[in-house]
Amino acid sequence: MDDVELIECFGDEQNRISVRMHRKQEIHEGDRSHPHLAELDAAKFNYAGYDADKEKFTNIHCENGRDCDEVLEKMYFSLLYKQNISKKVADKLNYPISYPGWEADAEDYLRYHNSNTHIAARLSERMERKQQLFMGDRSHPAVEELDRLECNYPGFAFDKKNYEALHCENTTFSEAALEKAYRQMTRRQMLFSGNRHHELLVEMDEKQFTYPFWRRDVEELEQLFGDVNPRTNAKMDTMVRKQWWWQSTKVTLTCGILVLIVMAWTF
Repeated sequence: MDDVELIECFGDEQNRISVRMHRKQEIHEGDRSHPHLAELDAAKFNYAGYDADKEKFTNIHCENGRDCDEVLEKMYFSLLYKQNISKKVADKLNYPISYPGWEADAEDYLRYHNSNTHIAARLSERMERKQQLFMGDRSHPAVEELDRLECNYPGFAFDKKNYEALHCENTTFSEAALEKAYRQMTRRQMLFSGNRHHELLVEMDEKQFTYPFWRRDVEELEQLFGDVNPRTNAKMDTMVRKQWWWQSTKVTLTCGILVLIVMAWTF
């Protein structure tokens, strides 16, 4: 339903819809003289990502919703905040930032810039890594290592995003978490492709498990293995003990049955 049809259907809102059409026509003709747009243009914002915000602001102005003025006022101050924080952080960084959510990171960086240089340095590197990925720059060694992986197991896309997020966070624990995430991806690909060359999988395959529900335990063990869970070896030990108990029980039962048969035959 276009704007002309809306005017015909909603009599009470004819004026608002008429204004909407008028504003759209003005924008189409390049006329930005309306106070909403004139004030925005006069501010001369130039932070990274402003073009998208400007388009969003203009669209809200054109739609002329019931709370249009209030929404635009709040958005204007939000853009002003972005401009101010962008200028402050630009004076301290040697690279521009424009990735989604940069404002919160920039605010954290400015908070620690003078009080804790160690944290500020980590935050600066975090922002740089996020910006690199956002711009398609995958030249960091950790990202290059990820890109060299040839994985196609179900869930790899999610694991890849998780790896990239850990790389960007750059916290005290990120390096260990990143290594674990990489090992998880390689192990899950091994399981999916049928590669059983890992020593734990070789040991498991060499075992002749026959105890009740052993297949369920094998599935759980492979899950733990793929997750790089520290309980993996303990699970293997438990399965070995179960098999030993099962075999011992079978031998005992067999001997008991033979004894009963001999006793019955004798008497």
